[in-house]
Amino acid sequence: MAETHSLLIWCPLKEMKACDFRATQSTPKPKAALEILKQTAKVYTPAIFKLFEEEVLQTLNCDLFYCGDDGAEKVYKTRLHGKHHEHTVKFSPLESIVICSCKKFEFAGILCSHALKILDVNNIKYVPKNYILKRWTVDAKVLHISSMCNIHEDPKVKISNRYSTLCRIFNRIAVRASQSDEAYFISTKNAENLAEEIEKILKIRSESDLDNSCIPQGTYFLSHNYDPSS
Repeated sequence: MAETHSLLIWCPLKEMKACDFRATQSTPKPKAALEILKQTAKVYTPAIFKLFEEEVLQTLNCDLFYCGDDGAEKVYKTRLHGKHHEHTVKFSPLESIVICSCKKFEFAGILCSHALKILDVNNIKYVPKNYILKRWTVDAKVLHISSMCNIHEDPKVKISNRYSTLCRIFNRIAVRASQSDEAYFISTKNAENLAEEIEKILKIRSESDLDNSCIPQGTYFLSHNYDPSS
């Protein structure tokens, strides 16, 4: 589903690069005088704030249906006005935990409009700290790469999670490295070496062990002759 693909798909590289360049220059001006936007404008990089602001404004176009309680959780259904497709959102008031079936936070690292709608109706006018990822903040000095390995995880889910994580990592690298010739040269050189090492690793495994059906649509492989400028 396009909505739950990585941030790489949602934010064009040129736009994200320009916004990140301005991260230390000024604080974004919110389109609406909302507390949640005032908070995140000071925390997120301009590029991420712009994406988040769109999610906040989209809450105005969300229909909400309360489905009752499931233990300590409140359960809601949300959908865009005039649309039929619904998302299920569960909210735990005691811990301020909100989980949406669209999985946007898990894939992109920012809360979706569905989850934000539920926080708003429960009078939470800010983003809980556990939903602000350091890598998207203005004070993130170093790229944070985390390993999420679960030996009991379904192989297809594992590949999908790896793909999403790699997209976020390399998109961040591209944004930073494109700002200077030296950083660009080092990045492309290391990308070529990395691509060669990956191919070596994959060739060690027999073709029968590779489940090509798990590779997300839109995946592209680096060739040794790949020229980023072409």
